Amino acid sequence: MNIDLAKNISELLFQHETVIFPGFGGIVTGYKSASIDYVQGLIYPPSKELTFNEKLTINDGMLERFVRERYDLSYEEAQQAVGAYVTKIQVSLDKGELVFFPKVGRLYRNYERKLQFLQDNTNYNTDTFGLPPVQFYPILRSKDGLAKEAPVPVEQHQMVGTKSSNFAQMLQRVMPVLIGFAVVGIAISLFLLRPEGILNEDGPATLPVSQNINKKPSSSPERASIIDMVKKKGGVKKAIAPVVEEEVIDEDEIDYEDDLIVEEAARKAAQKECVIIVGAFSKKSGVQKTVDAIYDLGYDAYQDKKRGLTRVGVQFAYEDNQDIERVLKRVRKKIHHKAWVYKD
Repeated sequence: MNIDLAKNISELLFQHETVIFPGFGGIVTGYKSASIDYVQGLIYPPSKELTFNEKLTINDGMLERFVRERYDLSYEEAQQAVGAYVTKIQVSLDKGELVFFPKVGRLYRNYERKLQFLQDNTNYNTDTFGLPPVQFYPILRSKDGLAKEAPVPVEQHQMVGTKSSNFAQMLQRVMPVLIGFAVVGIAISLFLLRPEGILNEDGPATLPVSQNINKKPSSSPERASIIDMVKKKGGVKKAIAPVVEEEVIDEDEIDYEDDLIVEEAARKAAQKECVIIVGAFSKKSGVQKTVDAIYDLGYDAYQDKKRGLTRVGVQFAYEDNQDIERVLKRVRKKIHHKAWVYKD
């Protein structure tokens, strides 16, 4: 009898926390909280994270019992079927092939011959099973600052049948007229209180004109008496009028900021963009760790999707190939020694 256990692994994970392949390892489930995929703009509900543990080699008998009940076999036949399936998995992995578990994930060996497990999107958390991911869209903000939100008009509710509401309506209608009268009254008062515009019955009053026009200051008897009195008390001190100098603007103080802005924009326009790929990751923890390392170096992070993996790289502006070589050497030294230039 041809028994395909691969298609039954998904059913077992809904019922058990662990599915052990005797002498080889086991698939373990663990709680995974709600997560956010900033690249695709999706919010995923809580689920279970699947991992493969090579140290779980002790047979718990669960897989044999399942085969016996499902296919109506004896214990020895079920044990042989499970052993043959485990041997088939090991042979495929040694050949460098992928081992697929439908709706569960795939198992393979990396270039270091270590087992790697990539989980599919099936949610094995029975409490949140069937909940779809929620799409979200980021709020775009201008570079100069946050846009000012327009004030929301407050809805005015009119109360009918009360004296206070009628008085408020009447006051609202009369208020512009009262304000107009007040403004006119203030203007007339200011005009009447001007020194050169005092009104009387005969018309505008005029200020008396001094009779000392076109005469020397010494010819005035009042001034002469004041001067004599001051001389007797100790002499006259000459008052020196302050000299007002015109402010001279130095050429070095002229603001050339606008010219610098134009030159900076022209310099940035001549630059080009380059991306250096650091690595590809299946888990979001590896993506976030690499992005943080790129930010620590002072560069922008680049992300894209490739064959189910998230590639992370360094994105920067350059002017010539020497800039690319300099950044590539730094990234290989600080982050990963196998970083490579993706596009320039």
